[in-house]
Amino acid sequence: MRPVTWLCILITSYFYCLPLGRFSFAGYQSDFRIFDFAIVLFWLANWNYLSARIRIIHRFHRFCTYYVKMVAIVVVLSLIFTMIFREYYLGPAFIRLFRFVAYLATLVACVAIVDSRQKFRTLLGVFYINILVQAILAFLQGIGVIEHLWPLYWREMYGFHDAPVATLSPHHKHISLVMLMGVCLSMALVQVNRSVLWKMLFAVAGIVMLIIPLLAGTRTFLLGIAGVCLGLVWVTRARFVSVALFLCLGYLLLFGYFDDSIREATFERISEQYETRILREYNRGGITELASDRAVIYQSVAKAILSHPYLLVTGSGFQAAAEFIYGTGAHNNFLQFLVETGLIGLFFFVAFLYTALRNLNWARRVGRYRTERVFAEFVLIGFIGLILTLLVGETFYSQPAMFTLAGQIMIFLSLGVAPFFWQSVKVNGVPVYR
Repeated sequence: MRPVTWLCILITSYFYCLPLGRFSFAGYQSDFRIFDFAIVLFWLANWNYLSARIRIIHRFHRFCTYYVKMVAIVVVLSLIFTMIFREYYLGPAFIRLFRFVAYLATLVACVAIVDSRQKFRTLLGVFYINILVQAILAFLQGIGVIEHLWPLYWREMYGFHDAPVATLSPHHKHISLVMLMGVCLSMALVQVNRSVLWKMLFAVAGIVMLIIPLLAGTRTFLLGIAGVCLGLVWVTRARFVSVALFLCLGYLLLFGYFDDSIREATFERISEQYETRILREYNRGGITELASDRAVIYQSVAKAILSHPYLLVTGSGFQAAAEFIYGTGAHNNFLQFLVETGLIGLFFFVAFLYTALRNLNWARRVGRYRTERVFAEFVLIGFIGLILTLLVGETFYSQPAMFTLAGQIMIFLSLGVAPFFWQSVKVNGVPVYR
């Protein structure tokens, strides 16, 4: 099979997180998933092809793949301190390390493979169709047409028993942020298509993707979509008006043709989630009550650093934060990197985010082709929204609640930067990307 076919299989595997069963390896318990095997097969089958191209990519230190490589190195080295502070947890830590590094490497693999317009369209099509399938499955779950696909013990563990999550992680945040990326891609497709019919279809799909996080009752999505709105105004200026118009038409078209019972079930479910997740807590104690679960964790992070200042240098080690803070994660991506990898890890993480934003900004300005420029623009807008969610969760990490989300973010980012990279590489004076 060609590398691009393998890439399509890898991308698709990231959308199916359901456990294959519990297995024991060398005394350690682990849940293996389809994507675990897809990752191994992808790299084994394409190593010769990828290794030569990866050497080309990493010569460009001003490109975001350089800093994602540094983040991966720091995380791997931090395992030394995991052995010191949380030796009994090495089994799960090794598995999550393998997955997280593989997710980071997905960006490099996508850039290495997507060197032509045809491959770009293939990557976009596979990624977008997978998001759309998840949206349809989750919508049917949300209105009660199909049952939840996760075992009950997983749903009880995460406390959101009936959140519609399709085949992604059982935690509602994962599907919410995948839908956020889908909304941005839908807006880009509305912008680049000249056919009014296709514009309307993509607008309807975007509205469905907006509905899913509301059915799931996630508050993080509201912060992310606020970032997307800010990005739309900042990046596109007045051009966002036409996209907003089609989204409004898509909303009217979607709900105008819904059966009354489906429309009522949808709004009733959203109202219940709003009542449970926001209004009830706000009435109980205002903004303080809404932020209370995060405040306890943030206070524990501050206490841990004050009590153990060496964490600023060593970190606790990958997946060892629970030895020092309240809970299994910091519920803030920047604090998570600080606690587990120290200031060095935080520096490279912030450098990666900054460089990614800068690369996307260049791509939307100097891309040779309008379609690629538009997608770079909307990936930039979506990335702004994702960065805002980093303030209240471990969006870009290897927490068990999010599974493959970091890998999906890398695929999303690659849609913006891969064409830009290969446009800058020339053979006999001609850009590779065409």
